Amino acid sequence: MSPRYDLAEILELAEQPGMTAPLIKEQLGLRISLRQVQRIIHYHLGQRPTRAAIERRNPLREAVVSHMEESGLSRYYCHEGHRTVRPCAIRALGRELDTFVFVCVQQASHTDF
Repeated sequence: MSPRYDLAEILELAEQPGMTAPLIKEQLGLRISLRQVQRIIHYHLGQRPTRAAIERRNPLREAVVSHMEESGLSRYYCHEGHRTVRPCAIRALGRELDTFVFVCVQQASHTDF
């Protein structure tokens, strides 16, 4: 029995900015449930933070954001090259605090907090 979806196609679309599980399901004409598409993305690409999680008051996150802004970064400018209206998520490019960058929610991955 062949699989009901092409994993590579799902992941390729999921990595594009702005592509959500409902859009992927519709574009590929998948016969699997929306929840299953979300599980596939989460398993292979990691959980992406919600806007609510990014904007929620968190003293540790605020300290990290403050340090990043003192280093010249803006919480409203995505490392990937575009401005945002809402605060961005944080992505660690390395193990040091100085390697943290801001990314829009669409570019966020499991390395965010």
